[in-house]
Amino acid sequence: MSDEELAGQLFMISYPSTEPDETAIKWIEERNLGGIKIFGKNAGSLPKLAENIGFMQEKAGQTRLRIPLLIATDQEGGWVRHIKFETSETAGNMSLGASGIASDSLMSSLYINRQLKVLGINMNFAPTVDIYSNPNNIVIGPRAFSADPVQTAELAKAWHQGAEEAGIIATAKHFPGHGRTDKDSHGTLPVIKATLEEIEESDLIPFKALIEEKVPAVMAGHLAFPLITGSNRPATISQVLLKRVLRDSLGFQGLIITDDMIMAGASSYTPSTAYACLESIKSGADMVLVSTDADTFELAHQLIVQEIRKDPDFRHQVQESVLRILAVKMRYLKPDGEKALIPDMENVRRFFPDREAEGFFYRQCCRSVSFVRDADEEYISLEGKKVLFVGPRYFLSEALRRYPKSGTYQTVPYFYDTDDWHPYELGHLIPKYDKVVFCVAGPAHAQMLSRLSIFKENIVVFSLLSPAFINDITWARGIAVYGRNSSSIAAGLAAMAGDFIPSGKVPIPLKEEAQ
Repeated sequence: MSDEELAGQLFMISYPSTEPDETAIKWIEERNLGGIKIFGKNAGSLPKLAENIGFMQEKAGQTRLRIPLLIATDQEGGWVRHIKFETSETAGNMSLGASGIASDSLMSSLYINRQLKVLGINMNFAPTVDIYSNPNNIVIGPRAFSADPVQTAELAKAWHQGAEEAGIIATAKHFPGHGRTDKDSHGTLPVIKATLEEIEESDLIPFKALIEEKVPAVMAGHLAFPLITGSNRPATISQVLLKRVLRDSLGFQGLIITDDMIMAGASSYTPSTAYACLESIKSGADMVLVSTDADTFELAHQLIVQEIRKDPDFRHQVQESVLRILAVKMRYLKPDGEKALIPDMENVRRFFPDREAEGFFYRQCCRSVSFVRDADEEYISLEGKKVLFVGPRYFLSEALRRYPKSGTYQTVPYFYDTDDWHPYELGHLIPKYDKVVFCVAGPAHAQMLSRLSIFKENIVVFSLLSPAFINDITWARGIAVYGRNSSSIAAGLAAMAGDFIPSGKVPIPLKEEAQ
C-alpha cells in the first residue's frame, strides 16, 4: 500500500444524508477507505439503505486493492437503534439484566444482528458493557446490563456469541468504562476519579471476559482517568489506557476503534478534531471514527500521512494497525465470498419485518418485568378498580388498548423540565380513582411524582427505561420494565392484569424507604 492507502484504512467516515455523497465515494475510490458508519439519517428505507451499501461495496471492489469496507452502525437494542423502519424495536440491555438469562442475551443479539446482516451491515458497535455504577448516569442508563460487573460480563459474552452466530463483528464499548460518570462525552469530557485497581475490580471485568472470548473489536471512549494516566487525556488519545492497559495488561489483540472523534470529549485535549485523530492513532487506536466533515477528513488524513513519512516507528505502528484491520476483514468478510458483501434486494424485501424476532422480544420483555421495592402482585393488580393512568402519550395509548375504560392524564414526553408544573389538576383527579398508575420514563416524570407523596398509597409506579429515575423517591413502588417500546409496556400491563407474576429482578440497587 502507498502511504495514502495505509492512512485510508485507518478511517471510518459517514455521509450526511440518505445517499452516499461525493466525499464518501471519493474516499472509497481514491483513499482506500477502511469503513463507513451508518447513522439513522442515512436510512431512507431499508431497501434503499441496502442498495446504497451494495453500491459502496461494489465501488470498493473496483479499486486496485479490492479491500471491502467495514459497514458499521449502533444497533445495541433498546433506545440506541440507528436503523429503524421494520427492524425490531427491543427493550435493550437492562431488560436482559433484569431477566438474567444468558440465552435471552444470545438470542437478542442473534435477532438484532441477523437483521443487520441482511442489510449488508457487517459491524455493530455493541455490546455496551459499561457498569451502571452511577445512578445519575443518564447517557448510559438502560444501555447497561447491570450494576454487577460479573453479571454484565456473562450477559455480554452471550451477546457476543449471538453476534458471532449472525456473522457480525461485535464491538465492546466504551473502554475503559462509561458507567461511573454522570457526564455525556458527546458534550464534554467526563473526568473519572478512579484508580486502576478500582476499575480492574469493576469496569474492566466485562472487557477482560470478552477479550478471553476473542471479541474482534473494542471501542475506546472519550473518558479521562487522571489517577491512572496522570492527565486529563481522554482514553482515545491515551497510550497508558490503550497500550499499557488494553493491549499489554488485558492482552487484547483485536481492533481498537474510537468513539466518534467529533464529540466534544475527543478534541478537549487537542487543537482540533483532525489533530485528535492523529494523536489517537499515535496513542494506539487502529481506526478513528469521524462522522463529519470533509475538511476534517482531509486534514486528519494529511497529518497521518505526513507522520508516516517522517517517523519510521509511526509507519511501523500504522502497518500493524492496518494488518489488524485486514485480519478482521479476512475473518468476517471473506469466508462467504465477494458476492455476499452485496445485499440480496429480494431477501431484504422478504425478510422484514422479522415476525419470529418480534415474538421472542415480547416474551423476553415479559421475563424481565420486575417488582420495584416491596410491591407484589396484589399491590400492582388493577382487577375491579377504577384506574387513572398518568404518563406520556406513547404510554397512555398502550394502556388504553388494555384498559379502554380507564382515565388518563398526559405528561411531558421524556426528559423535559417540569419546574413550572404544579400538581393541582392531577391532585384533584387522583381522589376520584381507586388506583393511579404513574409512568416514570425520565427525570421530568420523577420530578412530578415526587410532588405527589400525599397520594403514595394509591400510586403504582410503572417504571420505564431505568429505575434509577425513582432512586431518590424511596416511597415509590410498583413494577419496572426497561424499554419504551410497545412490547415492554404491553408486558408490564399484562403483569398488572394478572397474566403472569413478574420474575425479573431490578439489576441496579435502589434506596429503600426509611422505616
